[in-house]
Amino acid sequence: MLMREENRLQNHQQIRRENRRENRRENRREIRREIQSREEMTREEIRREENSQRGDVPLRQNPPFNRRERERKRRGK
Repeated sequence: MLMREENRLQNHQQIRRENRRENRRENRREIRREIQSREEMTREEIRREENSQRGDVPLRQNPPFNRRERERKRRGK
């Protein structure tokens, strides 16, 4: 009984160690991906990305449906 409990505890600790290792590896990969994608972004895209993370997503200027609607009204159709 005591042996089984000890084995269970060791297995649990081993799994946690492996998970931590895996998470660290995954985080490094994720960070590398993030840096690489940021290097390819324009300043405007970076600003938009940061704003969206804060929950302040700027509205796109002139969404296509509004533009079409305005054109139609302007032509009087």
